[in-house]
Amino acid sequence: MGLVGAGGIGLFLSSSLNVFAWSQVTLIIVVILATVVLSEFVSAKVRSLFI
Repeated sequence: MGLVGAGGIGLFLSSSLNVFAWSQVTLIIVVILATVVLSEFVSAKVRSLFI
């Protein structure tokens, strides 16, 4: 597997880190964090419907 999701956004993150593009690195990390938080929120809501 890649850094994140077997390539994908992890490839962009790795290449941005290699060229010290800190604004891109920050944006990618924020996007990953937002995606995780949103998916956890949706997952909790769906679980609460079934429990």
